[in-house]
Amino acid sequence: MIRKAKLKDLDEIFNVRLDAKERMKNINIDQWQDEEPTKERFLNDIILKRAYVMTIEKEIVGIITIQFEPESSYFKYINNEEKYLTCHRIAIKNGFTQKGYAIKLLKFAEDLALKRKIKKIYIDTHPNNLPMKNLIKKMGYKYLKLINLSYLRSKKRELHVKFLSLTIV
Repeated sequence: MIRKAKLKDLDEIFNVRLDAKERMKNINIDQWQDEEPTKERFLNDIILKRAYVMTIEKEIVGIITIQFEPESSYFKYINNEEKYLTCHRIAIKNGFTQKGYAIKLLKFAEDLALKRKIKKIYIDTHPNNLPMKNLIKKMGYKYLKLINLSYLRSKKRELHVKFLSLTIV
């Protein structure tokens, strides 16, 4: 089940982030290796009702932030006049990877976009994050450009986009 995150989920959400940090460190990906994303960032996502969790028998096994507001970090890179959705902070808990849960989280985000008649979804990731790059390529996302996120220690990110069809067949 995927649902909006609640304040009581914060510690469990952050533990999923720590799991992902450790996995990325083990394969030499310099993403999430500093404080970002912080516990406060996840708290803010919950307060703004952007944070979602995937649960199995009440255990949080996956997280995603789904942002409908324009992403200020992208302003100089994309056309912000069109509506779009941005996915951030996608992670799966240790012991639950490679089971298709990240695909389910992204499909959930796509369904939310379609319900709001949004045709574009953006995701950025570290250039060396091959697991995420393979996932989003498999899901139909296309590489757009290399961007610079100045607030991160490891600033370079690849921006990817997926165009959704609003027509019903």
